[in-house]
Amino acid sequence: MIQTDDALIGCAKPGREIVCARESTTKPRRLVVIDPQTGRERLIYDPNPDFARLQLGQTRRFHLRNAYGVESHADLALPPGHRNGERHPLVVVQYTSDGFLRGGTGDEVPIQALAGRGFAVLSFSRPDFVPAALEAPNEVAMGQANRKDWTDRRNVQSSLEIAVQLAIATGAIDPDRIGISGFSDGLSTVQWALINSRLFKAAAVGSCCEDMQAYPLTAGPVFERSGREIGYRFFEPDAAEFWKPMSLVLNADRIDTPLLIQNSDSEYEAGLDVIAAWRLRGNPIEVYVLDHEGHFKMQPAHRIAMYERSVEWFEFWLMGRINCDPAQEARFKRWQSMRGAPANPVCRPAALPPP
Repeated sequence: MIQTDDALIGCAKPGREIVCARESTTKPRRLVVIDPQTGRERLIYDPNPDFARLQLGQTRRFHLRNAYGVESHADLALPPGHRNGERHPLVVVQYTSDGFLRGGTGDEVPIQALAGRGFAVLSFSRPDFVPAALEAPNEVAMGQANRKDWTDRRNVQSSLEIAVQLAIATGAIDPDRIGISGFSDGLSTVQWALINSRLFKAAAVGSCCEDMQAYPLTAGPVFERSGREIGYRFFEPDAAEFWKPMSLVLNADRIDTPLLIQNSDSEYEAGLDVIAAWRLRGNPIEVYVLDHEGHFKMQPAHRIAMYERSVEWFEFWLMGRINCDPAQEARFKRWQSMRGAPANPVCRPAALPPP
């Protein structure tokens, strides 16, 4: 019998043994043969033989049940060399956590690089839908159940808060220095969390935004009609009331969390109302638009640039550190001019640890 939290991918059973691609939280994918009776494995091929030389921190999985009775999990990665009694700033990466802890959904925020810089990282796997949505007779009814009183967002927030509290309870987390990142559905989790909690002191997103104006206009009339069918309110007289718990535009006056947006050129227009509202009010915000990209960013140069900016954004706001590289001086001067920026950030070497 095999019992494991590892990800077993593409398994086949040509004989008595099982052949699988296998990943754990700290080991990237490799091809192995597993004895189903004993659980013992034999390595066939490791495409990353040098990875074993890297020093990674310990990981721990939390299993949880939220206020709606829905189960999910999260993986906590600590910095290499963590010692008992040390407390680290925490960054949440989402919205699935299976196998090797790389960069979350979309692979945009490098978990191991953050850990290498002294962060604890919570790789959060969002819960499934609430029972009322899963039991719906069709997709439209499922969407209606999820959006009634923003039920799905409340469902995810409940799990997220429990996961963060479990991480804090280990004693390894500084509860006053917690950041959050997200992409796609994870972006919506970030929006809701910034408006409806005070847990997070910095945020970085790879898409933006699910809001009341630019979002439906950019997506077009077909999306607008289908959105209304599942419960969204867009330009009706009661739209602002509907969007108040979720809208970064409507809540811009009461949010001071620094926000980094790294969006594709095919989607950035959906967040223009949020960007304009935040800039008008002087909220700390930095926006990058990546050319020739779709929903998932695929170009290697964009990936490494996003990795570096995400790490440096959280370092700046949660650790008070900046990159010593003279080529980045303009960026950090801009960040230091933002409201609430660290007064005297410490300069640190420029090299980014391997993701």
